[in-house]
Amino acid sequence: MFTLSAFKISFPLPSSIFSVLSSSFLFLSPLISEGLEP
Repeated sequence: MFTLSAFKISFPLPSSIFSVLSSSFLFLSPLISEGLEP
């Protein structure tokens, strides 16, 4: 029930999902680059 309601709430808001994904990517990208460097 919670996932269904969350999906109904987040479905009409793709911009917020994109902003969350982009912010998480910006946060993880330096960690990934540091992990790839020897």
